[in-house]
Amino acid sequence: MMKPFHLTLSPLIAHFLMPNKATVLFALKGVIAVAMALGVAMYLALDNPAWAAIPAVMLQARPHSGFVIEKALFLIASSLIGAALAFLILDYFIHEPAIAIALLALIIAIVTFFSSTVRHGNFVFGLALIAITPNMIVLFAISHIESISSQTIFNIAFARVSEVMVGASCAIFASALLFPLRMKDVLATHTALLVNHVENYLSLIFDVKQDDEKKEKQLKTLLGLVVLINDDSSPNFYEHRKNTRRALYMVNQTLTLIAFSKSLNFRVEKLDIDDLLEKVNVALLQKNITTKLHTITDIRLDLKRNESADNVIIINKTLNIYENILLAEIESRNHSEVLIHHGNRLKAHRDINLGFIASLRAVTVYLACIAIWAMSDGSATLSMMIILPILFTQMFVQAPNPALVVLKIFKGVLLSIPIAVFILLGMAASAVGYLELFFLVLLPFLYLGLMAMTNPITTPYGLGFCLSMITLLQPSNHMTFAAAQSLGMGLGVALSTYLTYMAFQVFLAPSGYKLQKNIVYELNRRFKTLGNLKNDNAEKFNRCIAEKLFFLSSYQQDTKESRKLFKCGLLALSAGHVLLDISQEFKEQKLTNLVYLIRDQLYQILLLAFDEDQVQINNKLKDLEAIMDNVRYKAQILELIRVVNEN
Repeated sequence: MMKPFHLTLSPLIAHFLMPNKATVLFALKGVIAVAMALGVAMYLALDNPAWAAIPAVMLQARPHSGFVIEKALFLIASSLIGAALAFLILDYFIHEPAIAIALLALIIAIVTFFSSTVRHGNFVFGLALIAITPNMIVLFAISHIESISSQTIFNIAFARVSEVMVGASCAIFASALLFPLRMKDVLATHTALLVNHVENYLSLIFDVKQDDEKKEKQLKTLLGLVVLINDDSSPNFYEHRKNTRRALYMVNQTLTLIAFSKSLNFRVEKLDIDDLLEKVNVALLQKNITTKLHTITDIRLDLKRNESADNVIIINKTLNIYENILLAEIESRNHSEVLIHHGNRLKAHRDINLGFIASLRAVTVYLACIAIWAMSDGSATLSMMIILPILFTQMFVQAPNPALVVLKIFKGVLLSIPIAVFILLGMAASAVGYLELFFLVLLPFLYLGLMAMTNPITTPYGLGFCLSMITLLQPSNHMTFAAAQSLGMGLGVALSTYLTYMAFQVFLAPSGYKLQKNIVYELNRRFKTLGNLKNDNAEKFNRCIAEKLFFLSSYQQDTKESRKLFKCGLLALSAGHVLLDISQEFKEQKLTNLVYLIRDQLYQILLLAFDEDQVQINNKLKDLEAIMDNVRYKAQILELIRVVNEN
């Protein structure tokens, strides 16, 4: 029996010949956004409608309404800031191009430093535009220095900002009104998945037969979801603020659950709690979330009647946190107007070493492109070979393999050159005066590029193809159809993209182990300040270290030293929560100094956690054991430290 036709095709070919609904809608909305942007820009007789089309493509990268709205707002704000910087540079240094370019390089270095230390794509894109906009304005002014005037500079800046606003508005229209995808639905999926993975994690923690490797893998999955929900909470703010705050509350509670369950993880096998385990497992397997909540509440009531030991207190606390997560999820599903459970966004983890390397990489590529541009007598047609690397050196810093991503973009650019120069330009020349015919020529090729952007394997190819094709055609009311000029522009863009690829190969990020060590030192510094900050509490502690723990797990390598660093991070999380939990009780007993003493001893042990001098570590453990006599959670903390030390 013969297989159906679609089963005989490779997945990549099937993606284009038999696309699914999501692929078709994404490409269709992108094409409509670009067509609208070009049409409106040409109708308004803007100087370069291509700069309206490019934002329309970029804003469709994640087509959910909240994402597009947020990115459009960043785009407009960044363009205005960039235009203001351009005015300042040209006002003082219009006749000193070397100083002007040095200031542009400084702007690139600063924005690249900050963009390389944030995860959220919209923030990165917005920061990149702060550097791109002044380059577009200043480089144009330098290349036309003989005829430039204050009015001309203002007109250029006004045109650039207007084109960006047109492209952003058209992208918002296509995203919000044409088969809209909502961020609130995405966030609801994330929180439901979080609840599911919390339950899987609890079932592993309460199962003494499960090995530590499975538990650690599930814990890392939870950390990934925590950061994902935090990232997606920002654009969801534009659609459903209350559910956003509830999702952030669930994120915070999940971190607290991890903190207390780590000590439970090492103690549970020593308890005679078979009946409790059976009840918890029954609750976790129930499908109805409300029934599940009632069962957990009953279990906690039974525990309170027998609460006499630290391990029982920790089990009760862990289940209480799980109960809070369920309550917030029920509120979200019911779209309750009463906001009982709410949280705040996590603080971004910033590694200054990574930022400095990213800045050096971006400035090196920029100056190399400037040198090539200067050798061509400052040709305005080669300005795009300077602009696109500014974007690429910032957008892909956080990618697992940024060099590979940029190499694929380079190949997409190469593919677009013969199509744009030898096919589309000639066809477009025959459609002069007929915008509809021009769209019939351009949009089918753009549609294919946008389809490629929906497949993770071909996304960089599609991005490079679309951006390069729009750049080479330069659609406007006064197109020149000069094939030689477009070919030179295409080769310039390809060369600058390849230089970006080489820069990612040369200026490598620090090793994962070094980045892990940096994170552990930062965690230790935060741990050292516990209790010193005003109104220090578990939520603030979680917000500060959550992303650090995520990156600590992301950078982990298959070595004993790397695994130990990750365990040190988890120890800092657990020990911090234990200190915060007992500090209130100690304050009431006027024993605040004892909390600080315990904290300082734990801090010293954290610093020595991967030290080879085991004698010193054991001495510190004995000192801590003496200090923590009759302190709640003493056994749990000491065992956590010993487990980290043994590994």
